[in-house]
Amino acid sequence: MTRIIQISDPHIVPTGELAYGRVDTAAPLKACVETINRILPDIGPVDMAIVTGDLTDFGTAQEYQRFRDIMEPLAIPYRAIPGNHDNVRMMRAGFADQEWMPKSGPINWSVEFNELALIGLDTNVEGKAHGHLTDATLGYLQKQLSAMNKKSVI
Repeated sequence: MTRIIQISDPHIVPTGELAYGRVDTAAPLKACVETINRILPDIGPVDMAIVTGDLTDFGTAQEYQRFRDIMEPLAIPYRAIPGNHDNVRMMRAGFADQEWMPKSGPINWSVEFNELALIGLDTNVEGKAHGHLTDATLGYLQKQLSAMNKKSVI
């Protein structure tokens, strides 16, 4: 059975700063990574973690690097999709070395497991709090669903 862990909204800020002037967002993400690594032997194999939006608070290169540094010890692979606090251009640059990161356009990706497929869709609208599925993202989704050949998709 495919197992996926979801991490959401870490809102990482630059080293030495606090989110909203009072929240250390790095400590909970570090604790999350440590907890996942510690419980993996007890919960069995986990195929992947996904980070669903707001990796950073302001979408800066420094924040993406700090996010990656915190996630680096994670014992399972992970992928991420941007949230409204993320900057798609900076996120793409921060993960340019990752095979799942598209070279251009929305940050959409898919991964297939034995029983199912996972599709990550970019709904980011730069400078806005709401999300939107663009024609490019909907086209990507349609293409991926057509290629899945009746496999379950999440």
